[in-house]
Amino acid sequence: MVKNVNELKGFSRLGDSLLNFAYSLALSLITGEPQGARLPDKILIESAREAGLKEALKIKHRIKRDELADLVEAIIAIGWLKGDITLGQIVKVIAKGMDIYALSSPRLMNERLVNNIKELLEKIKELGVEPCLGDFQELLRRRLEASS
Repeated sequence: MVKNVNELKGFSRLGDSLLNFAYSLALSLITGEPQGARLPDKILIESAREAGLKEALKIKHRIKRDELADLVEAIIAIGWLKGDITLGQIVKVIAKGMDIYALSSPRLMNERLVNNIKELLEKIKELGVEPCLGDFQELLRRRLEASS
């Protein structure tokens, strides 16, 4: 159970960078050209709501919209750190169902992104985050060693 969303703030910063990098890679695959983009918080918020993330983590108190986006980013960072999901898997899920047509329609693109991020969250939301809070450096060190 997450008692305080603020305890995940560092993880959310890492998750923000990880998600934006994965989103940029997905866009680069789709367009065939290098891209640099940010995944909008509104996509993360809607995905979290549809995936029932707050309930899955047993968060009983009310949280703000930006805290919900931070929670999504933190959960994805923790999933990556623990090795439960790879950067390649994140990119594949984000790119799923996306094409040039979807990119040309903001409404369609947003719908697909919400569904894709929701799918990503559903894959990792059952993971407990508490065991990860105390040993961030060790997890990061192991993760980096595993990928080299």
